[in-house]
Amino acid sequence: EKATAITHYAAGRHYLADHQVDKGILELARAIAIAPEAIDLEDTYVRLVPMLYNRSDQRADSTLATALDRFPQNHTLRLIRLALDSLEPIIRAEPARRQLDSFKRSQGVSRLIAEIYYHLGRGRQHQDDRSGALSALRRSLEFDPQRAQTQQGLNAALAMPANP
Repeated sequence: EKATAITHYAAGRHYLADHQVDKGILELARAIAIAPEAIDLEDTYVRLVPMLYNRSDQRADSTLATALDRFPQNHTLRLIRLALDSLEPIIRAEPARRQLDSFKRSQGVSRLIAEIYYHLGRGRQHQDDRSGALSALRRSLEFDPQRAQTQQGLNAALAMPANP
């Protein structure tokens, strides 16, 4: 089982690197299900969670919650939670936005936040949530204005029919 889990983990990483997101998600989820103790579980969650949001997968929220329970100090997982909070039309959105904005001067973290918002925006596009996609993708560009992938996603979101 451990060898099988390691094989699935390696395959999942390979598929994600090759932009085969659905296959990557499947393989990483299999690795977790088979033998989580045999793989780098923290790395698996860091790779898996954004892709679940990218695909608007119903497991995204529960997987993030599980990952944060296991690895509460992981900065990427915490940034994902903040990005999600920052997009909500609730009182916690503004503090989350301010906290994320404080990283704009840190190039590496800023790029990571841009990538997170990109995946959230793509997921909202999959849900036909034009305004949600636009919000997330515009936030992504605030953190990395040169990110061509995000600009393409924004153009696609702008072409979507307006939300009712």
